[in-house]
Amino acid sequence: ASLEQLTAVQGIGAKTATAILAWFRNDSNRELLQRLRRYGVRCVAEPPPPPAAGRQQLEDGAPYAKPAASSGSGRGLRGVEGLHVAVTGTLVASGMSRGQFKALVEEFGASFTQSMSSRTSLLVVGESAGKAKRSKAAELGVQVMTEEEFWGTHGDI
Repeated sequence: ASLEQLTAVQGIGAKTATAILAWFRNDSNRELLQRLRRYGVRCVAEPPPPPAAGRQQLEDGAPYAKPAASSGSGRGLRGVEGLHVAVTGTLVASGMSRGQFKALVEEFGASFTQSMSSRTSLLVVGESAGKAKRSKAAELGVQVMTEEEFWGTHGDI
């Protein structure tokens, strides 16, 4: 990741981003990560806590709450809380219907919208997507991701 990408993450400033980049440039740190991967260690981000209701504390004192209801998909999301998400095309990579995708993003604190507006913050582009929503997203300055990019950035499946 670049300095710009890291500082775009809520809660990470230039000083922290610089420290993160320096840590990953260190050969011994990269070797440590490779050894951990060989031993099967997998780092997975916790999903963000939902708004106030039902919060609990993790052992380290950080707030965390599991969603009250489950979509039953066995999937998780991170970093979508507060986003207004729209979809265009067919979600082939995940095999999810729009209804299933809507339930999942809402379960993890995002809003799902059928149409593009100034409130839309992310457009997920699936297979055979038309041009109308993509054009509107460009016009409104909405972030656009392919379905694969969405799962790579926000998915925990």
